[in-house]
Amino acid sequence: MSEEFGLSEMCHFTVCMTVAIVGTTRENFSLDENLAVQFVGSCPPDIFSDDGQYWGMPTYNWAAMKQSGYSYWFQRLDFNFMLFDVDAARPLPRV
Repeated sequence: MSEEFGLSEMCHFTVCMTVAIVGTTRENFSLDENLAVQFVGSCPPDIFSDDGQYWGMPTYNWAAMKQSGYSYWFQRLDFNFMLFDVDAARPLPRV
């Protein structure tokens, strides 16, 4: 299916996840009035990469999240707790 849109399978997964998350919770990301991404995650040049890294993921709108009581994060955590068995008594592995 992704080939129909000229995308590789790897790109298809990334694009779909970004569209799904940002599209359903727009107010939680740095978008302008036309819903275009204003800021993206990246990494500046360093000893590992002369050009840096462009991740292309929209950054969070922390001011909007604060106004909603960070409900976005609570919803995401609740969903993940349903998917994964998290032992609250031992959240870190023993060393």
